[in-house]
Amino acid sequence: MTNIGQEIAGLAQASHDETNSKLGRLGAEALSDKELLALMLGGGRATARTVRDAERLMAFKLGPAGAGYSSLVREHGIDARTAAAVAVSVEYGKRHCGRPDGRPVLDSPNAIMQHVPMAIRSARKEHFFAFYLNARSQLLHFEVVSVGTVAASLVHPRLCGTQHKRIYVA
Repeated sequence: MTNIGQEIAGLAQASHDETNSKLGRLGAEALSDKELLALMLGGGRATARTVRDAERLMAFKLGPAGAGYSSLVREHGIDARTAAAVAVSVEYGKRHCGRPDGRPVLDSPNAIMQHVPMAIRSARKEHFFAFYLNARSQLLHFEVVSVGTVAASLVHPRLCGTQHKRIYVA
């Protein structure tokens, strides 16, 4: 490597080291978006590769909707490792940023009971329900699968499975 190449490499390393020390001295609030992204991609350490990847991602001007794993890999040509880090970080931020997405959380029998209409609770016929939840116990869809007679409700697992597939495929 020539002297000029060594100087450029040294300046780049100094820049990455400055980002890392800036985090320690001033906290994450003092970092630019590019620096935050580079640190996130590098597992807490900015390197030449993570800064390059951060600059590339910043050029896409992605919002939370465009930062999905498959979107980053297929549409933007981001490598799988970087796409996974971005997608997971965006999802973590969405979950903990204090802006709920409005879906009710059904994490107890009482919470489920609150979502059964009062008219059905007091009905004389049996009703079989399906509550479709995501991994965070948030309600995605609710439906009455079967309404029975006074003494029985005829239900087959196929009745629930077809709706389940429509919800998750869509």
